[in-house]
Amino acid sequence: MVAVALFAIAVTVLSQSFLNGLVPLAQFKKQRSVEQDVRFVRRQVFSIKDRKELEEGGEIETATSGLAHWEVEIEQAGVIDLHKVTLTIRFSGNTRYRAQTISRTHYLLRPLWSDADERSELLQEKRELVQERRRNHQP
Repeated sequence: MVAVALFAIAVTVLSQSFLNGLVPLAQFKKQRSVEQDVRFVRRQVFSIKDRKELEEGGEIETATSGLAHWEVEIEQAGVIDLHKVTLTIRFSGNTRYRAQTISRTHYLLRPLWSDADERSELLQEKRELVQERRRNHQP
């Protein structure tokens, strides 16, 4: 009787430990799937060369997270031809994955996106900065 009771306790403890180990593993797999979908959407979005088309946003069906609605916000990054691009992805979700929104910031070197006036202003600012530094370091 004592042996059966000890066996039952041991089985309960071991099965509980096993189940506690499965929950984090399942969460890790879900997060990894979502990250794969984010990378997929990012590759598709950043393959668009036309800035106006990119700024319109769009939708892409993903493998696990459902329909992804994406939009971008593009800013000049203060370096010639470098742009700060904030990509926001809203996953609609499905029966396995909940709906969620993910936003990431990237820096892209895209000379074709630069406005000629902004580019000229940045070049002039950099020239003035170089000249000022030269003046400050002359003996």
